[in-house]
Amino acid sequence: LDLSVNNLKELPTQTILFKELRKLDLSYNELRALPNSVVDIESLTELNLEGNQLISLPKNITSLKSLVSLFVAKNKLKFLPQDIGKIKSLEILSLEDNNLKTLPKSIGNLKSLRELDVSKNNLHQLPSSIGNLSSLIKLKFNDNKIEFLPDSIGSLHSLQDLYGINNSLVKFPDTICNLKSIEMIYVDQNRLTELPECIGRLKTLDRLIVPRNNITHLPQSIGGLRNLSFLNIYKNPIKSLPESIKIVLRGLRIRGCYFYWPQEKSLID
Repeated sequence: LDLSVNNLKELPTQTILFKELRKLDLSYNELRALPNSVVDIESLTELNLEGNQLISLPKNITSLKSLVSLFVAKNKLKFLPQDIGKIKSLEILSLEDNNLKTLPKSIGNLKSLRELDVSKNNLHQLPSSIGNLSSLIKLKFNDNKIEFLPDSIGSLHSLQDLYGINNSLVKFPDTICNLKSIEMIYVDQNRLTELPECIGRLKTLDRLIVPRNNITHLPQSIGGLRNLSFLNIYKNPIKSLPESIKIVLRGLRIRGCYFYWPQEKSLID
C-alpha cells in the first residue's frame, strides 16, 4: 500500500482493515506520530516512514514480528525504543538524518540485521553491543561526532562495507583487523593520525578510502593487502610510502594525483 507524498498529517482509519498487509509506504508526509493501527498489522514486512515529522517510534513497534525493512530516515527522532532489539526479523534499519544522540543497547540483539544506517545524527559513540550484529554486511555512521569505535567492532565477521565519513575518529581500534569479510573502509574527513599496524591482516579489503585525515605514514604491513585495488589518501600529510606498497597497488590517489603501477607492479617515480 503506497500512501507516500500525500501531505498526510494522520492516517485514514481504513488502514486498520488491512490485516494481511505486507508493505506500507508512508514516506514524505507530515506524520508526527505512528498510530496503533499500523503497529497492529503483524503481517508487515516493510515499513517506510522516511521524510515525516516523527519525534519517536511507539514502544509497541516491537510487535511487528515479521518486519524485515524499517526506513525512518529524515525524521526528527530523538531516541529509539529501548526494546527495538525485539524485532528479531529486521534486516534493514535506516535511521539517517534524525536527532539521535544514543543508540539503545538492545540494538545488538538484531541478529538478522544486514544493513544499518545511522548517518547524519548526533551520535558521539556506537554501543559496544553493536559487535553482536553477526549478520551485518553494511554499517554507515557518516556525519556524526564519533571519536572512537568500540573494540567490539572487530566481532562483525560478516561486515563488508564500513562508512564513517565526516566524524571525529582519532584512531581505529586494533580489533578492526579482525574484520575477515571487509571489502571497503570509507573514512573520509576525520582526525585519524595513523592506520593500525595490523591492517595487513585484512585479506579481503579491496578499497581503503581515508582522505582528509591527519595520517603521517602508512604501516609497512599494508603490503599484506593482496586484494587491495584502490587506496585514497588524498590530503593527508604523508611524506613517503612504504616499500611494501608496490607489491599490492594498481592505482593510488595521493595529494590529488593518481600514480599507476604497470603490470609488473614496479613503483613509478
